[in-house]
Amino acid sequence: MILKRIADLANIVLAQNNQLNVELGAVREELRKCKTELNEELQWCKNELREAKSKILTLSPTPQTSAFNFGAKTGSTFSGPSSEGTGPFRIPAASAFVDNPPRSRSNSVKRKRIEVGRENKQPLIGTGDSSAVMIPVIKKVVKKRVFVSRIAPNFTPADLHRALRPRLSSSLSVSRLHTTHDSYSSFCLFVTETDEKVVLNSDFWPPGTVIKPYFGRLSPDRIHSTFNEASSETTDSSTEQNDLGSHQGNSVEIRVEKEVIG
Repeated sequence: MILKRIADLANIVLAQNNQLNVELGAVREELRKCKTELNEELQWCKNELREAKSKILTLSPTPQTSAFNFGAKTGSTFSGPSSEGTGPFRIPAASAFVDNPPRSRSNSVKRKRIEVGRENKQPLIGTGDSSAVMIPVIKKVVKKRVFVSRIAPNFTPADLHRALRPRLSSSLSVSRLHTTHDSYSSFCLFVTETDEKVVLNSDFWPPGTVIKPYFGRLSPDRIHSTFNEASSETTDSSTEQNDLGSHQGNSVEIRVEKEVIG
């Protein structure tokens, strides 16, 4: 009877020992993965610092650093005010500043660490049947910008909106831009991604129209006036208001200025 109990206890101890070995193996695997990730991040940081240092060394010298380099190479002295008064003094070598740049954590390294910490926290986007769950959802609408130029100078944003809206699937806003010459007008269209493919087509526009995607920042001082479809009114940034009733009717013809502007 005693031998049986001892054998049972031995089996229990053996099973627990096997379970501990399995858990220990899982912990070691997790530690190995963490070590690999830390080594990769450390190597990435070293590469970033090495590239930053190489960029500092290859930067074109400013007038001040040029004077430093000149004094360091030739050993010349320059006359001018010094700490003790007026008189010649020697300019220190610029290599003292280039070879030992201030130690600061790079912003790119910080961003990398933030991205590593958030890589497993990306939000999920619902893809279920909207009819099954009656929850109203506001869909995100991405607006694209398209530059249009060589339009007649008296054409307003409301006129261009009236001409384009029936041919597009979604709403759009039109901003007239200030131009170098008064013989033509330029516009910036705010359209959806679907309408952007339609607008960026040469067959969509009259001959002589210039169309291309609008890149860069659109500063407010470049906007002459804007027609917003939501409010159905034109916001004029200048002192003179645009005449929105200059073109009546539902059909508006886009007039293109054919004069070539140098």
